[in-house]
Amino acid sequence: MMRRAVHLAIAALSVAAVLGCAVRTPYQRPSVALPGLWQSPADAAAAPAAASAPSASTPTPTPVMLVWDEWWPVFGSDELNRLAGAAVAGNHELAAAGHRVAQARSLVAVTRAALAPRLEVRADSSRTQRSGSATQSLHEFGVMASFDPDLSGANGNAVDAASGRVRQREYARESLGATLLVELCEQYFRALGASDRLAIAQANIGNAESLLGLLVTRQQAGAAASLEVVRQQGLLASLRAAVPGLEQQRQSALAAIAVLTGQAPQGLRVQATSLAALRLPSLAVTLPAELLERHPDVRQAEAELIVAHADVNAARAAWQPQLRLGARAGLESVTLASLFNGAAVVASLGANLLAPLFDGDRIRSQLGAATSRQDEVTSLYRQAVLAALRDVEDRLSALRALGAQAGQQQHVVDFARSALQMAELRYRNGATDYATVLDAQRVLLAAQDSQALTHLARYSQTLGLVRALGAGVPATRPK
Repeated sequence: MMRRAVHLAIAALSVAAVLGCAVRTPYQRPSVALPGLWQSPADAAAAPAAASAPSASTPTPTPVMLVWDEWWPVFGSDELNRLAGAAVAGNHELAAAGHRVAQARSLVAVTRAALAPRLEVRADSSRTQRSGSATQSLHEFGVMASFDPDLSGANGNAVDAASGRVRQREYARESLGATLLVELCEQYFRALGASDRLAIAQANIGNAESLLGLLVTRQQAGAAASLEVVRQQGLLASLRAAVPGLEQQRQSALAAIAVLTGQAPQGLRVQATSLAALRLPSLAVTLPAELLERHPDVRQAEAELIVAHADVNAARAAWQPQLRLGARAGLESVTLASLFNGAAVVASLGANLLAPLFDGDRIRSQLGAATSRQDEVTSLYRQAVLAALRDVEDRLSALRALGAQAGQQQHVVDFARSALQMAELRYRNGATDYATVLDAQRVLLAAQDSQALTHLARYSQTLGLVRALGAGVPATRPK
């Protein structure tokens, strides 16, 4: 009998091996048409206009190579580097994402256990009484082994799907980490940008106060009208009214930095007071094809695709025969006392081959659903690639435009400052009226504030380009 069981197992293994080979197909990345180069030239993306002269207000971007895993040092701030390290070590959302990865890995181990042989210890004791016969006792103790060779690939595909979900969570953690550090830098730049705008406001307040003093003196001497004094007081009041809002913007950014680094907002202080203390980098941009390996949204979409592919394989495997092997060896006795002393030795070997014949179209429907899901995720993957290409192009184009704008704005500030100086001089000499001075003050304030906002926007768009290129995530192709 045991020989027949062995022969049946060998035959079943041969049949299932032939049928199972076509079930577990390897994953292949969908083809996507990619451009060879970017439409916006990378070398001009962050450069200022050629006609603008370098100045402290219009920084010339420094060409740098992006270090993918730790990119924030490109901004040349030791303080920002320390804050980034604190965020990686102390952010609670990032820690929670790490725990989710650990959970997914544990589930892979659970799924993989189905591929391993199972060994169990069994002890039975029973009493049987039939009509007209004496009561019979039977005691058994033995070891049972079972094994599913998984020649249909069902369990292996389940492991593939579980492993794909681990990659999903790993990518989600990496994407969260990259987003966290981009947000940290963004808030740091906002805090310094608010400080720059505060400095501009304070300087203009000082100039307005000085001019107000002159007007009051001239009024007392009968050389200036009361209306001129009141209008200057109104301008000074509007300048002062802008200060609390700028201070609040700075404080809000500092509070966000504290939370991102896992600290209470009340205790955080930063030493830098101006974006001028940083370095505006001009990034060496990679080729479009590298986005498939690095862009976080593309990586997430491909991880979804890998899971969907494994689910399709698992649905196909449900059509295949399933083979289960089992063996039992132990002791058997009619009395418990003689179980380990003189009991009969029993052993068995079995093989079961199960194949679906009719299930109400359940397997076919499951395969159709899994295939449709794979088609859906494939379309989403291709869309994610296109969105990633657009993201980079938009950042490159914006940086190029902002670079040209910054150069022109420096001219605007220089001209507005000269116009105010000439207007004040002419007013003191009685060659022009006060309205000209008032307008010149407003033009200079608007030009300086616009320049500060453009400076901040260049840093923000550089951060966006860093994120779009996939910095902060390792380049590992899903397998």
